[in-house]
Amino acid sequence: MEECGRRIVSGQTGYADVLVLLMPGTVLATTEAEAQGLRLELIGGSIVVLPTQEEVVGSEIAMLFGFTDKHRMCGLPGGEAFEHLT
Repeated sequence: MEECGRRIVSGQTGYADVLVLLMPGTVLATTEAEAQGLRLELIGGSIVVLPTQEEVVGSEIAMLFGFTDKHRMCGLPGGEAFEHLT
């Protein structure tokens, strides 16, 4: 996750605080790419979801909804952004 030019990762001091600050923000854009995961661009920073095999718990990695066209996106192991998790 990036906030004010800083990269903060899960387990690092302040990670949860930054995540809480970004959560009410508007998503400006999303991108997904093999070996780069899912990136959410928000007004206050960005969040990158790129888990390792050990970090995956359950069958879904990410669920995005709230698009103006009412579509949803579900990130699954082996899917476009998460091909490394097959």
